[in-house]
Amino acid sequence: MEGFFLPPIQFTALEASMLLLGSDYVATTFDSTYAEVAHTAQEKIEAIMPEKQRIQVQQLRDSIHLLNLDEAFHAPNITESDQEILGLVRRAVLEQRELSFTYRSRRSSPYASEEPSCTRNAHPYGLVHQRGIWYFVGHCTMRNELRQFRLERMESVTLLTSTFARPSEFRMSEYEPEQNFLVEVTVSFTKEAASWVRENPSFYLTNLEEREDDVLVTLHCRNEQDILQWVLSWGRYARVLQPQSLRESIKDHAAFLVDAYRELEPS
Repeated sequence: MEGFFLPPIQFTALEASMLLLGSDYVATTFDSTYAEVAHTAQEKIEAIMPEKQRIQVQQLRDSIHLLNLDEAFHAPNITESDQEILGLVRRAVLEQRELSFTYRSRRSSPYASEEPSCTRNAHPYGLVHQRGIWYFVGHCTMRNELRQFRLERMESVTLLTSTFARPSEFRMSEYEPEQNFLVEVTVSFTKEAASWVRENPSFYLTNLEEREDDVLVTLHCRNEQDILQWVLSWGRYARVLQPQSLRESIKDHAAFLVDAYRELEPS
């Protein structure tokens, strides 16, 4: 219609950030056609924003690192409690404020404290979203080093009034999550379980090889406890080949289950 026009759309900084983060994900996840459209959409959104808002939006985009999901992976639903913690951490990142929280970690993990949980203070530099899980990266005052913390393991999160300065050399977009997956585990699966393992792979799975009589799965993890429950969940369809220590742990768990069910048998 001649003379008809739409007034310019106004976005808040947070709304614009969400649109641009979504286009960032599309640009890095889909094919080149979608990437080109996503970049064009970003340019149009940025063009209508005031300079001050553009700076705020860029700061938020720079503080969040989205890593692609595996095709076979289904992200878990985030709980209301997790959403509240995510909101507090995001505020801490943007306002550069210190966080205090209780952190739960496995006693057997090389990254765990001496106790299963302890109070930590940290300076959050940015957020990472990987395989449906949120982490924040920042300076841990207790360890006096850069660490990453899994948000779903955080409790009693408090946003403190004390502030910090993010190191000028730190780049969230260049940050790679902790790897250190030095423990190699091999598991033999029955042939009939091959498709099931593909549908429900472990986070630590690095290779799957179909052989004549079985399916050989190789995993790399920080410690055996990382994959113990996953292996146990396959029951008779999986046998650990190495390391021997994990085989012994599986045998101990199996013996415990046998005893537990025997107790339920009528005398």
